[in-house]
Amino acid sequence: MNKIRLSVRVLFILTAALHFLQIFFLGVYFTTIGCFTFGAIYFALGIFVMNEKKWTLWASIILPTIGIIVSYVDSLTSPVKIAMYPLLVVIDIVIIILCIFELYKIKRAKAE
Repeated sequence: MNKIRLSVRVLFILTAALHFLQIFFLGVYFTTIGCFTFGAIYFALGIFVMNEKKWTLWASIILPTIGIIVSYVDSLTSPVKIAMYPLLVVIDIVIIILCIFELYKIKRAKAE
């Protein structure tokens, strides 16, 4: 079993759970609905990342990057402040780094 993909899976499911919890603790607002939606996306990525397809790694880089940008803009504009944003951003950055490393390993293995 690929340890990097397993780590990414665990991080995605953890961050999905944290995204889901926000709607229950903060109530239903535009911001928390967006968080809940990203949680669903992250949960799906956590399930799919274990298959050996490269698209799952690319999606695992692109979607958390979008999540970081959206959360930053939202933190500037939304009246609802989510204290978990820094933690969620750190988890997203770790996921992105792990997926880039995995793509690099795949490319290097094909070159050999």
